[in-house]
Amino acid sequence: MANWLTQARSELLGRLQADATLGRLIATWYSWGAGLQQRYAVQPSACPFISVVPAALDAEEIANAANGYDQDIEVGIGTDGQDCAPLEEIVATAVDILLAARHDCLGLAAEGVAGVRILSLRWDPRPSEDGARVIWLASIQVRISWIRLTTSGG
Repeated sequence: MANWLTQARSELLGRLQADATLGRLIATWYSWGAGLQQRYAVQPSACPFISVVPAALDAEEIANAANGYDQDIEVGIGTDGQDCAPLEEIVATAVDILLAARHDCLGLAAEGVAGVRILSLRWDPRPSEDGARVIWLASIQVRISWIRLTTSGG
């Protein structure tokens, strides 16, 4: 069984991959799990892509027997071409999935997830390496809030 941090990231990725719209639109999924080595390169040939990666972790003691953890995950999205509408379609779909995850705590409430929320969404048009094309990038910062009993071994 995966540790609790990997479990949340994997569940979030799984929900994105299970969506029919994203399944139709996304060419490359960067999952950062076991298996074949992946190289994260913002290239037109990888677009459209989604990458789900750990971004930060904050911890604090909230009671004698419980710690609170804020696990931040970045959902990176990229599309190729001057038109930003394809990126907007993917981002809108991903945001809908993330908002739905908020209502059931990613299905991990029993494991300690107390909340899921979107912290920020940023857009960035970048020239491709050869400068001939535009690659649109979006970064969605997601916070998964945990409450973990200290007596449970972390």
